[in-house]
Amino acid sequence: MSSSGPEELIVEDHTPHREKEISQYVFSLNMQYIVTWSKDDESIVGWSITNDLSNDLSIEPINSLNTDDLKSLLNNNVFEIFHLKRASDCKRFIILYPMYNEEFAVIDITTKSRQILNVQGLKENQLSYHDDIAFLENGDLAIAKGEPVNRAYIFSKLKFNDKYQWICKNSIELGKYYDYKCKINKNGTLFMYFNTPHVIIQWNLITRKFEMQYILNWNLLADFAYSQLEMNSDNTLLVITSCSESFNTSVYVYSPKSGIEIANKTFNNKIGELDQFCFIGSREKERFFISFKNRKTKNYVTYISNPLTYTLDVSPDTNVLHDILSQNCKVINDYIIKIDKNKLSIKKLSQNENWQNHLQSKERYAGSTFFNTKEIKQFILSILERYKSNQFLTQSYSDVSNEHPGEAYTWIVTNKSDEDFNATYLKAKIKSNLKETPENCFYSYDSVDEYRLEFKVLKNDDIIFVSSSGIQIFSVNSEESSIELIYFWEEDIEYIIRKTQAQESIINHLISFKNKLDLDIGILPTPNFGEYDCYSTLKNNELALKLYGKEIIQKSIQRNASNETNEILDNCYKYSISMFESGDINNFLLFINQITFALVELEKFNKNLKATEKFLLKINLLYRRFYDGFKFRDINDSSLLSHLQYYGIYVHSYLSNTSFFDYLFFWISENWNLLERNYPQIHKILKSPYLFYLSYFAIFPQKNLLLSLNGIPMENNIIFLIWILYSIFMCCFLIVSTISKNEISWNNQVILLILTIFLGFIHFIFEIRQFIHKPMHYITSPWNWFDLAAILFPTITSIIWLHDITIPVWIITISVFLLEIKFLLFFHVLEYFGTYFAIMIGVAQKFFSFLVVLGILVLAFAHSFHILLRPTAKYSYNQPSYTDDTNNPWNLVSTYQFISSNGTVEGLSLVEIPDDNTNMFALFSTSLLAVYFMLTGIYNKKLNNTKQK
Repeated sequence: MSSSGPEELIVEDHTPHREKEISQYVFSLNMQYIVTWSKDDESIVGWSITNDLSNDLSIEPINSLNTDDLKSLLNNNVFEIFHLKRASDCKRFIILYPMYNEEFAVIDITTKSRQILNVQGLKENQLSYHDDIAFLENGDLAIAKGEPVNRAYIFSKLKFNDKYQWICKNSIELGKYYDYKCKINKNGTLFMYFNTPHVIIQWNLITRKFEMQYILNWNLLADFAYSQLEMNSDNTLLVITSCSESFNTSVYVYSPKSGIEIANKTFNNKIGELDQFCFIGSREKERFFISFKNRKTKNYVTYISNPLTYTLDVSPDTNVLHDILSQNCKVINDYIIKIDKNKLSIKKLSQNENWQNHLQSKERYAGSTFFNTKEIKQFILSILERYKSNQFLTQSYSDVSNEHPGEAYTWIVTNKSDEDFNATYLKAKIKSNLKETPENCFYSYDSVDEYRLEFKVLKNDDIIFVSSSGIQIFSVNSEESSIELIYFWEEDIEYIIRKTQAQESIINHLISFKNKLDLDIGILPTPNFGEYDCYSTLKNNELALKLYGKEIIQKSIQRNASNETNEILDNCYKYSISMFESGDINNFLLFINQITFALVELEKFNKNLKATEKFLLKINLLYRRFYDGFKFRDINDSSLLSHLQYYGIYVHSYLSNTSFFDYLFFWISENWNLLERNYPQIHKILKSPYLFYLSYFAIFPQKNLLLSLNGIPMENNIIFLIWILYSIFMCCFLIVSTISKNEISWNNQVILLILTIFLGFIHFIFEIRQFIHKPMHYITSPWNWFDLAAILFPTITSIIWLHDITIPVWIITISVFLLEIKFLLFFHVLEYFGTYFAIMIGVAQKFFSFLVVLGILVLAFAHSFHILLRPTAKYSYNQPSYTDDTNNPWNLVSTYQFISSNGTVEGLSLVEIPDDNTNMFALFSTSLLAVYFMLTGIYNKKLNNTKQK
């Protein structure tokens, strides 16, 4: 009887991560799916997050990948470096970085398969530190990749044979910019973060449109490693954090609608290293959260602020999240995540008692009323809603003083009535010093019975009034203890309407104001400066000059007040230079732009102001260095800030889809490297022509010099090379067309004509490349048509010449003319000649309207004279015909008599044969020439000469 050892029973452990410690986790966008990674177990688990009946959260594992699955999918046995990147809302796809070489993988965790993104530029599945990959809210997958392909891709998932596959539905060219990092937001927004000097460009990958540019403070380190950015859930705030020159952490909040900075704060590096930086809470009650961790004490210092209050100046949090963070929990959106080795628990932040108490605490709006569009719009809409429901406006006439308390001031409002108008008087009590401001007032022209007044104390303690006279906002100047009118809006309503229909006039004010607010630019619409008190306040207000400076300057021009205009300009320059010196380039440009937009009107208003000269003197020599993390650097040609000097990158208003030629050129570039490695001898032979191709066909759309007047960018060396080729092309044709046949043999003519045809086709290919790059731009530019004619005329003429041997002289003449004029245009890129080209083109543009008027006048006179002076009977220059028609050319020519030696006149006479010049008004075409000669004096001179003869 044979014996055998006991069989080992293998029981598969289905416990998530086999109860080993969780190392990483990542949420899906809708926060209903979380994926965890265990380094010890080398496994991935996907968990579904659900709400039970009591609104508590519960999680359960729904899919996983064990060690063998990962080894098979990733072709790798070592997982020392492993990073979970993203998880999809559909609870099946994850993105991870498994190795050092920045390789990425898209895994279907349900079918345990790896997705192949079969698209040019991504076949190696590698993304650098500067690139990004993310799932979007609509379920698509977006990838932004820099060098060498410089493209963004959008994939959508399609189902084939019960399996999902990501298919590229859009490929977008990003442009060959230098030194930038990409970040993709969940709504499809692409942020391109440039280091030189410190600029963020915002694009929409769905619409491919440019949305905003953020110019960061130059005192920050221009280094990606020190910078992060986050948007809130409704995409109304962008928060950027970076390091200052002293390595303190600086936080800036921007409005994506206007690009204006609305709050900032710098945190001292002594409190610890930046640990977490995000928005937390639900959509309506979202807060900005930033935490620092002290390496020595392991303690956290946290700050919770509401950027919508336009301030980040809050005290460190010692109560709200202190207990949560002390238990090694993390807060993401509205969730508190706690990992205790292999145990994962999730709770809702909105159900936390401390958080609820924090949200109920009163927050003072610290921003200016100019930014308080949300609260003001709600107030406006509430009044309009009452009107639509046929409810009368609530605040009618009352002569009793009423107090309306705010946090810092108490407003006292009193109404007084007269026969022709109603007056509203207001004062304010300042709570900090118990002072009372002098009384201020405004008027409305309606009867006591019709009088309506709406008002509200805003969160920042300003007060808004709505009456038949308009919308007015008053503020307290606590330094001078006075009340100032800081905003005024009025729809143009007739006096009689105000007098009899107060409510209707109020509605007109509100609707026009609401329509402007609906544009949603992040600030109140430009105030109406018909009210002088508002204008006199804002012309000395720094923020108002930054936001509405152009309109304030225009108002001073309308008032014909040169001293006032000079004062406003001086204030703008003072504020802008101060911003520049502090490194606040964003606000510096806002001030400078206000002046720039008004320069034309300033010059028309008063040339003695010398506004343009003063503007150039103030900003032309501004110079500043910025710190890139290692050393101070000067502004260079690769910078994006074109306001200060000539820069190498232009931001277009759209991104273009990848064309067939883009695919072709990149394929050539990829295979060119293979040729260099495998066939070095062939590579050496083809190197020179390929470099020429690469410089012109693959790079020139992103470079920074102009070759021709149609605006196609080029580099200096390419311009010179194209100029040489064109010079040879032109000279070949000119030699054949100019030198006599007796002096040059037919064989030499054939060689030159063939060379002309060859070079003509090369230049024609250049034109095709420009057309492919921007078809509509090429078609609409007359300079492109001229370039095309200058190339095709000589080329086609040469082909006909070779075929027919003889050719009409007029074709040669036109070809020579076009060739030499185009050759002249090459000189405009040179600085010495370019100035004169600009002058000539500028004069021609100004002169064009005069030529149109002159042409119509010439046409009118020519037509009239043609009808008046044309012959009425038929005639021939070959057969004399004498009629009673005084305009007959035979009746207009000179007659010569024979005079004998004795002085007698013989009967014979000689008659001069007429031609087209005898009666230039006989034909309409020559009538045009005759009238032109009359205008220039040439025709009169000819008549005088004829009379003298």
